[in-house]
Amino acid sequence: MKAKKYLLSIICVYFCYLTHGIQAIILSQNNVNFAKQWGFNMSDPQSAAYAAGIAAVSTAVAWTGFGKFVSVWIGGEISDRVGRKKLMIGGAILYIICFLGFLFTSSAVVASICGFVAGVATSGFWASGYPAVQEAYPAAPGSALIGIKFFVSLSGMVYPLLVVHNASNGNWKLNVIIPVVLSIVCLVLAIVAP
Repeated sequence: MKAKKYLLSIICVYFCYLTHGIQAIILSQNNVNFAKQWGFNMSDPQSAAYAAGIAAVSTAVAWTGFGKFVSVWIGGEISDRVGRKKLMIGGAILYIICFLGFLFTSSAVVASICGFVAGVATSGFWASGYPAVQEAYPAAPGSALIGIKFFVSLSGMVYPLLVVHNASNGNWKLNVIIPVVLSIVCLVLAIVAP
């Protein structure tokens, strides 16, 4: 009965983690295109400029991990004080900022800041969804958590196929627009969920 009452909340959390699966791989899946956008010459894979571009993308990925590491320590405390709903809304807003930054920036430094913001959104904000799912489905809380892993894995399988398809059509930026749209859906779900 409780699961029906909180079905929208459960869907919101699962959708957030579907988006998180994309966030976790977006930089590496689009590394050459991002490096070009940030001003690196990526025409010769044997050149120092190419290596510097790949290093810049790797740095942005590392900042994502650092954002997760820093925020996981305080996310639970903040959740206890302001509530999970506000953190889910905040996480969606941070993801929108992150993905829009990736979409439009021509700076590797700004992209690294966006990576850090994405890490904070994931571990400091959206991690509050874990206990929410368990509490919403008390009959099988472990199964509810497996759902989170399922949606992360699903996006990890489907998104690379979209990347290849869009890149072959010359629309690699669509690979960034997709998680922007998913983040907006997460925001709407987080606002309307109980």
